[in-house]
Amino acid sequence: MAASNEWTDYHLTLQGWVRGSERRDTGQSMTRPTPQDRVLTVTYKETCNGYGPVHESQDTRWESDDTKRVEELLGEFGPPPKVL
Repeated sequence: MAASNEWTDYHLTLQGWVRGSERRDTGQSMTRPTPQDRVLTVTYKETCNGYGPVHESQDTRWESDDTKRVEELLGEFGPPPKVL
C-alpha cells in the first residue's frame, strides 16, 4: 500500500461552511477561490504511511481577528465538516 496524503479546505463564511481547494492521491486537485467573507479556514487531512491506519486531523490555516464573529458563526453553523 502506498503512502497517502489527501486534504480539503473548508471556509466558514456568513452563509456557512464552503468547500475550498482540495487534493486527492489520484492526482485530482481542485483549486477554488477563497471566499472574501470568510472568517475561518480549516484544512481537513487524511494521511497514511502505507502500513498503518488512516490518521485524520484538522488544522486552522487562517482566522479573522474578529474572534467574536468567528464564535458567533461557529455557534450558528457548527464545527467544520470532516469530509474529503
